[in-house]
Amino acid sequence: KNNFKTFFLASPVSLEIKTLINIVSSKILSNTNERVILVDTNFGSPILNKFFNLKSSIGLLDYLGNEKIGINQIINKSKINNYLDIIFSGQDLSNNKMLIGSLRMRELIENLKNNYQYIFINGSSINNSPASAINGNLSDITTLLISTDNLKKSDLVKSVDKLSKSGSNIDAILIINQELE
Repeated sequence: KNNFKTFFLASPVSLEIKTLINIVSSKILSNTNERVILVDTNFGSPILNKFFNLKSSIGLLDYLGNEKIGINQIINKSKINNYLDIIFSGQDLSNNKMLIGSLRMRELIENLKNNYQYIFINGSSINNSPASAINGNLSDITTLLISTDNLKKSDLVKSVDKLSKSGSNIDAILIINQELE
């Protein structure tokens, strides 16, 4: 039996819909009384705090960069229900690319797997943030989200290459036509 708990939705270029899909998926599963956590690794443009209208002074980067910060200090309860929690990206640090692939990050994900049924990793685009490809290596399922709107073949090839080099398998591809106005 496969026990897929950790999901990473990747995209070659910035797509706001990627975050929306993570949020909606998290809300749906948490509404079934499953414990869900949404982890924001979009360090360049963190937006989960805006979606959930929550403020947090510390987050993932703070935790990864400071051994004195515990897991419970970075977990935020959502206002949606008692089953959905969020870890915000935290303060921007210059060495965040090193932290995302660190042993402490791997230990965090393993700890979260013990306490949550589902973990959604929200990251920045693969081509805009090379460290984001490492998220695929931390997840059980990596889905590549491709928008037919202005997609260049070179962007797709580059992102697949980065995911592959980080040790990520692409388990699914989701193609969308993003002509929403």
